[in-house]
Amino acid sequence: MKRSAGNVLVTANFRGVVFALLICLFPVTVLSYMYGGTVPIIEDVYLPLEQTSPDIIFNDMGYLQAVWRDVRPPDAFAHIYHRFGTGGVFIGSSVPVDTETVDNGLDYPRIGSRGTMPGFLDVIVSRNNPNYLSIYEYDGNWMELLGYPLPLNPTQDYAVTTYADHVYFAYIHEFNNKITIAHFDGGWSDVFDIESVSTETFANVDLCTDAEGFIYIAYDFIDAQSYGIARRSINKVTVGGGFTWERQINEPNLVNSPTDPAICAVGSFAVGDLMVGIGYEYGFLSPPVDVRCIVEANIDWQGATWHLWQSGSAVIHQVTNALPFEPENIDAVFARNDELHLAWATLDITGVNKVYAAMTYEPMTLPSFYPIQLISRPGTHESISPTHPRLAAFASDEQLAIAFEEWNFGLDNVWAVWNLAGFGDECDDPGFPGWSAHTGVEVYTNPPDRPANPAYRFMISKDRGGTLEMNYPQQMAGSLDFWFYDPFGQPGAEDPQENFWVQLYGDNGADADVYRMVGVRNNITDATTYFLGINTAWVDTTRPRGQGWHHVIVETVHQGPETGIHMYLDPESSPAKINSISLDPNYAEFTSFSNIQFISTALQVEYFVDDISILAEPVGGGIDVPSASPLFIGILLAAFIFILGIRSR
Repeated sequence: MKRSAGNVLVTANFRGVVFALLICLFPVTVLSYMYGGTVPIIEDVYLPLEQTSPDIIFNDMGYLQAVWRDVRPPDAFAHIYHRFGTGGVFIGSSVPVDTETVDNGLDYPRIGSRGTMPGFLDVIVSRNNPNYLSIYEYDGNWMELLGYPLPLNPTQDYAVTTYADHVYFAYIHEFNNKITIAHFDGGWSDVFDIESVSTETFANVDLCTDAEGFIYIAYDFIDAQSYGIARRSINKVTVGGGFTWERQINEPNLVNSPTDPAICAVGSFAVGDLMVGIGYEYGFLSPPVDVRCIVEANIDWQGATWHLWQSGSAVIHQVTNALPFEPENIDAVFARNDELHLAWATLDITGVNKVYAAMTYEPMTLPSFYPIQLISRPGTHESISPTHPRLAAFASDEQLAIAFEEWNFGLDNVWAVWNLAGFGDECDDPGFPGWSAHTGVEVYTNPPDRPANPAYRFMISKDRGGTLEMNYPQQMAGSLDFWFYDPFGQPGAEDPQENFWVQLYGDNGADADVYRMVGVRNNITDATTYFLGINTAWVDTTRPRGQGWHHVIVETVHQGPETGIHMYLDPESSPAKINSISLDPNYAEFTSFSNIQFISTALQVEYFVDDISILAEPVGGGIDVPSASPLFIGILLAAFIFILGIRSR
């Protein structure tokens, strides 16, 4: 699928090419609904207690599962707890996974899906004591399976991934001089030492598998210099056959400046749709410290070299404060249409941890990252303890979630943001699925610059004859993403009636029909630039028109200094917003919408629209701290007495 943005050709859904991402620095967007509202993983009544180290996964039925370390009465030590979620909220009671009667040091749980029965045989791996690994499996009830005795001097640094009926566990031990990966398929079938060097140390291990069952590992190598390493198993499913030669993730840093790599994969080389993504930290013991990423597409991993489309890697986020205020605990996942998501924590200059996330506009379109999103709630809820964001995606149902820790009642709790399935239309279905109305629009199989890639064509018409419309029963907050073809330069394209725009209706609390628009307006003052519409008024953006495909993103932000509607036009080449306070003094009042319309009034030229994506949820979908019921207050008081005896983490 090819698009031209201005005079730049952009290739999407392209396989067989390996690339790095070169991303412009974007401003932080505060609590955008791109990722959904914040919801507690635990029941409200347990919010006064401490929960840490969350992990999440979607099972084969699309249920979100969360696990975490939890200390709650009557025991004065930690258990591992589990809870299901569906439809954007967690349901039922949280239940302990283990049956420990004494403090065995359970911590750092990791969850995966093991087994071919849809929705069953989910597995949790957790440290138990410092030298023993506990594996728990769910098949109606949690039960402990065969454990794994760890060697002496293991660290808390380990990773877990699954494939079919198999569990893979990588851990660092022997005073951080050795990395080992073990394979569990009902028993411990094979073990392989990834690295073992007495003069060097390793850290920050991560694992994933692809659709064929190859296992990928990423970790930090720390010697006189430090850098990240990625490797892949030589054989499918098993680890005993060894791993490929190391691939260096980044240029060497100074000693003790690790990259904290996170690795994820989707597809398979055999089918031709393999993508491997790595997010990592990059810095030289002094600011700035970056969050970066590289993605490699459909390479067989037989060599030690990254096959890069462009040299370098993404600078997603840059921290300029003095260390130790730097990114940490990075996680990565592919979701929906194989777009890459990263999440990380940053300890800022005020001493609190903030959780951020970023995603690509769509797969294989470069350079193209959305503005980074602040995931954690600002203010009193920001954690002063390290937080560990964890990502999970259920691509077939277009769900994505991020779990993390937040400060609440003087302790950390586990929370999540949850992005449910959005509206996506590749504009190649003649049935117009999901649209409230459509007139004067058809699916056209050979749009300009995109042969054999259908798009919506707005036919030459009169009186707004070309219209696509989406209605919602209530006010929504979220984002709209689409591409449109501008026929600028064709005969008649600058005549007054040759107009095209997208229009969002909202409610600012005082008026029911306020709206914002962006598009081509030739009947205003200048037929060679794009315009913003503010109710009935139009404002010149001064952005020059260009024949070809153009990318538009509109998002609403409902809290903090960035409150308002944000509009982007061709952000790959022009990342700054096209709207501002100076152009629209009241744009901060527009934080929701209930109607979206694409409109063309052209009589001589044709406009096209493609790849429409809407991520939205009802306003007020997030959940805050509950009101204080008598039971809640009682537990709160008991908790403050109880935690006096809890050992520090």
